[in-house]
Amino acid sequence: MEKSWVMTEEERLQMLKTRLEKRQRQDAKESCKSMSKQLEDLPRYKCDFEPDIGLINKYLSEDEISLIESIINHYLKSCKEIAFNEELIMSKLPRNRTEILDMFFTAIQQFALFAQRFEAFKKISPTDQEILLRGGVLELCFVRGAFLFDLESQSWLQSKSTSCSPLPYLAAADLKPLIRDDLVEKHMRFIKMIKDIDVDESTIMLLCVIILLSPDRPGLTDPHFISKQQEFFLILLRKYMNWRYSERKSSTLYPKLLLTLPELRELSEGHTDYHLWLCREELEEIQIRLSSLRLDPLGSQCSNDPASKAQLVSWSLRANLQKRTSSFDESSTSSESSEKLPSD
Repeated sequence: MEKSWVMTEEERLQMLKTRLEKRQRQDAKESCKSMSKQLEDLPRYKCDFEPDIGLINKYLSEDEISLIESIINHYLKSCKEIAFNEELIMSKLPRNRTEILDMFFTAIQQFALFAQRFEAFKKISPTDQEILLRGGVLELCFVRGAFLFDLESQSWLQSKSTSCSPLPYLAAADLKPLIRDDLVEKHMRFIKMIKDIDVDESTIMLLCVIILLSPDRPGLTDPHFISKQQEFFLILLRKYMNWRYSERKSSTLYPKLLLTLPELRELSEGHTDYHLWLCREELEEIQIRLSSLRLDPLGSQCSNDPASKAQLVSWSLRANLQKRTSSFDESSTSSESSEKLPSD
């Protein structure tokens, strides 16, 4: 007699579900390999194009500009209110396991607070909000981390961030006692993919919004509505990149950026008990923190430190570009002056 004949209906459905999930994981791995090959075949551009602020309304409406600015400002405000431990910021010594986990949980709380302030996210049902946040928060941390990572020093620095809140120093070598070698390699491969594309922080934050609004998270009650929200930001990202990098370059950069998402999903799913060198108590703490992740409409996650609630200078797309342009002009002028100095 076949096993399926004596199994309960619930057991049979569970077995079919397990088989389907295994097949999907295999298909995803094959798809990632194919997409990685596509990424390698695409031409590489160094981001040396300076956009014309006078042409921005050719690509973006004022409402769209304000929306991009609000995304950046909501994230900066969240980072300010849920700041990293001051002792971690002041020290650059090799990190122990407790310090690394503390950084990790702080980053998760910052994204949770950012999500609850994000207008498009508020339109989603509370149940689906929590599913999206729990399912995507690791991916958000990994994308943000890849953007901030410094290849030369092999560490995470603050230099490329517009964040007003200080970030603690963390060397890649500090992670090795916590993560299996094969997972470290996946992290570094993903970081290199993001670095090769070489985009700005606004592009990364728009990508984070797209990741947060992933309609394929298991258990969602209204994936169609979430898909519509994601589609809006996919279009907004393309329009921003057309202005920021030129239409010619963005025709390569945009698909190249989206092709990193399957690799990101695989990286996130790789963080299982099997891949992490953590003790039982540390694993249980991570599982509890992630499973109990909730949106807090009263803002009780926010820091009670008055200094952390200091008024932020609002980030502006136009002001940021003007600052970049001024820095570029000063650098060019300084370089030209040096070249004109008479030789001895």
